[in-house]
Amino acid sequence: KSLLQQAVAWARHAPQALVLDELGNLQLEARLALEWLDEHQLEAHLSQHIALLERLEPQLNEAAMAPQWRQMIWHP
Repeated sequence: KSLLQQAVAWARHAPQALVLDELGNLQLEARLALEWLDEHQLEAHLSQHIALLERLEPQLNEAAMAPQWRQMIWHP
């Protein structure tokens, strides 16, 4: 939940979106209008996106190591 909140908050400043790949995995995708960017702006946006991904990486690794909880059914 925290990771999703961070990604949404950053989207206000860096054009990006959470998307699902063909396997159903979440990905953080940069959304850039390339026709309006010169190479310096493109470099700045990509650097910002990489910095965000590097900041998320430790949290993603931690989340992947968390135990996978199974739904429990209560029987009276």
